[in-house]
Amino acid sequence: MRMRTIGLLSLAALAAGCEAPEEPGAGPKQQLEETVNVYARALQGRDQRALEGLLSREVRERLGRYEGGMNRFVEKQRAVMLKTFTMMDPVRMADRFVVTTLDLQGDTAAVHLSYAGQEIPRPFYFVREDGRWALNIAAPGFSRALPEGALPMNTYRVSTGSLSGGGPFRDIGCYQSNHTFFWRTVAGTNTRYPIGCENVCGFFTGGWFGLSAAPTATWNGSPYCDFNTWGSDVFVNGLSANCNDPC
Repeated sequence: MRMRTIGLLSLAALAAGCEAPEEPGAGPKQQLEETVNVYARALQGRDQRALEGLLSREVRERLGRYEGGMNRFVEKQRAVMLKTFTMMDPVRMADRFVVTTLDLQGDTAAVHLSYAGQEIPRPFYFVREDGRWALNIAAPGFSRALPEGALPMNTYRVSTGSLSGGGPFRDIGCYQSNHTFFWRTVAGTNTRYPIGCENVCGFFTGGWFGLSAAPTATWNGSPYCDFNTWGSDVFVNGLSANCNDPC
């Protein structure tokens, strides 16, 4: 069934890191928008208790199996959020995340967001649990085993800079399920490119990346890039590249 974009309806909210009763007159757009802002503020303040009240069962169960647990999750998500939104104060959010579209399908909600006019390329997901909307962040089912025969693939996002790191751009590649690298040509400055990669690491998912013409081209830091819920996964600038959120 196709997801549909809707206006304002009444449903349960999460606020201040806790379950909240339904508020008459408050629709899903306002409710879910507030939840995303509570989530961002909790990351800023490293408020794990508030986060636990927002997150879905799937995310909490994944945290129980994740090396470093909630502490590592908070530090990674906080760091990449501040890195993505360079205008964001690390202590106090002067601006707000705004829901630009809201799509509902049964017990799943997807919201597209912007912050200070900067669009987030991926939606944030919510799932209906125990009469409330819980924040799942990635698409529901991200932590479950794949059906037999399904390839562990995902679409990752590569952003290019302005060639200040040298030029020309090198092709970027990522590891595939056939044990080879697939190469994608990136030629434009300040451009985003999709690339399909095998999932090999990360909290949600993550890929193994590389640049062509090594060692002339340099990968800075780990080439294993976690799925960045806030923006692009990989940044390429001429002859160098890096993960925005290393696994």
